Amino acid sequence: MARARLFFFPPPPRDSRLKYLKDNPTLTLYTRHFSRDFTDRLLASFSDLDAATDGVLIHGENWQSLRLMEEKYRDSVQCVYIDPPYNTDASAIIYKNGYKDSSWLSLIENRVEISRRVLTENGILCVAIDDVEYSYLQTLLGRVFGRESNLGTAIVRSNPAGRSTPTGFSSSHEYALFYGNGLESKIGRLQRTAQQVSRYKHSDERGRFEWVNFRKHGGLNAYRTARPKLFYPIYVDGSGNVRVPNVTWVDSRGEYEVQDGPEWNEIEVLPISDNGEEKTWKWGRETLIKNLSEFSAKPNRIGEMNIYMKSRMGGEGALPTTWWGKKEYSAAEHGTRTIMNLFGDARSFSFPKSPALVEDCIRASGGGDGDSTVLDYFAGSGTTAHAVINLNREDGGRRRFVLVEMGEYFDTVLLPRVKKIIFSPEWRAGSPKRAATPDEAERGPRIVKYIRIESYEDALDGIEFDQPTATGQMPLEDRLGDEYVLKYMLKWETRGSRTLLNISELTRPFDYSLRCRANGEKRERTADLAETFNWLIGMSARTRRVYDDGGRRYLVYSGETRAAPGRRTVIIWRDTDGWGESDYARDRDFVAERRIADGADTVYANGGSAIPNSRAVETLFAERMFAGVNGANGVNANGGI
Repeated sequence: MARARLFFFPPPPRDSRLKYLKDNPTLTLYTRHFSRDFTDRLLASFSDLDAATDGVLIHGENWQSLRLMEEKYRDSVQCVYIDPPYNTDASAIIYKNGYKDSSWLSLIENRVEISRRVLTENGILCVAIDDVEYSYLQTLLGRVFGRESNLGTAIVRSNPAGRSTPTGFSSSHEYALFYGNGLESKIGRLQRTAQQVSRYKHSDERGRFEWVNFRKHGGLNAYRTARPKLFYPIYVDGSGNVRVPNVTWVDSRGEYEVQDGPEWNEIEVLPISDNGEEKTWKWGRETLIKNLSEFSAKPNRIGEMNIYMKSRMGGEGALPTTWWGKKEYSAAEHGTRTIMNLFGDARSFSFPKSPALVEDCIRASGGGDGDSTVLDYFAGSGTTAHAVINLNREDGGRRRFVLVEMGEYFDTVLLPRVKKIIFSPEWRAGSPKRAATPDEAERGPRIVKYIRIESYEDALDGIEFDQPTATGQMPLEDRLGDEYVLKYMLKWETRGSRTLLNISELTRPFDYSLRCRANGEKRERTADLAETFNWLIGMSARTRRVYDDGGRRYLVYSGETRAAPGRRTVIIWRDTDGWGESDYARDRDFVAERRIADGADTVYANGGSAIPNSRAVETLFAERMFAGVNGANGVNANGGI
């Protein structure tokens, strides 16, 4: 978060910004461009900060990012949608060896295995891919999830014009593979196409419907021999009304015995096909009797009486087929054109997905539910965030998105795209056609947080070696012998490096900085230790409050962790550098006077503490920071809201 500030569009008067916010709910705000004091007061106005955060954007390598978010989002993501590099000439990965397929699979496997742990029990992974790696990917996902978890593959007509190849076919399709995380995972419904809707030509007080034959047609279960209890007579009168006679099932014969015959104006109809095959009805007798008003009878084209039932359109949509051919799925027409409309140029981003395609992938992955979380850790230009915002505006849902992207276009495409779409759903040549309506603003994201995590290269750049202090002591490089192991160097000679979490400097948490690359240059950037700690312990922050004790700044988070749901955790950050016994006593009294820790089940404080029952931030911070491989898994975060 570094220096968290706000951005107003358009700019408000300087003397009444909070009031201006309340009177103009459609404004887009960006904390990078405002004072820390105002940001503190604004965020303090939220009673449940995490619940109001509808989007998270992470600028960083996706494996590190997944490790960072694992504790916070464990078992809580409904849909993981990823569009990884296809490992083709058009989107090749740079490899350090010649095993391209195995290297690509290793890349995907490591990330899929972690992301599976954040999926809900009925969550779904959807992966976009083309022919080059399709078979390998299917085998890999079958191994990670189990072959029985394969919910199906959609063939997507994403490039209607086709992509020319030297020797093969002109490819116009790609695939979307769907894998469930548990036995309860099931494919969601999609909106019906105009052609599908046109089939429902009739309507009554219950809505639109079409007449369909009540007799089953295809499949082994459509025959009397397979389902004999679905073979029974129906009586039809001259007006097309239907009646089900009383019958008794006779086990020895495997058929019904009719108790009452047809009336003088009725005829008997059985589920027998036009070529004389004994089929079955679609429903059992009891269900039919309860829904007689949904049935009618009329002669077919050869004059034989058939039973028809009302097939209703319903509001839940249609079960997806395996062929996705909407023109809105075209990457060129509805992917690249979207970028052009937003920015006035293509922004040097190749092959952006169509928002409509990603919307349907989310729907099919169970994201049709208006209260779900969608994760994309190959975020590219940010199409997944765009799709989630569109879906929420369409149905009033409160879906959340978490996007991870390490490319430089995070700042030039992804982040600006999200800000633009929040402000207006319609753009042309880089300019908004209109501002979001109050209703669209209400259905749009309330808070979108973005963070940057320290890269592996930044971590290496930031390692600093202790210099010899004793007179005449040999330089470090001369003191190292052949038997000296690197991990000892990381544990001792580099223990003061900020990139490895210098515990002694947590006494000044608001000034903790890291050396990072930006536009090819190295510069110091303030790391948000409080935000990093929240992620490491899986903190869901309800409130973020800032207090002042005679110039001493207190940053206090209150909420609960994934490990202890329902139990209140309070984390207190302040600058304790140079404090003595009297300072800690004053600190204890201030926390008690302001009732900062009242009612908390667990209290953490940095830099030492006399606060009753408090625990040291440093101990847990270091433990979580370097969990797994000692000295290799540390993650520092900074960003903005």
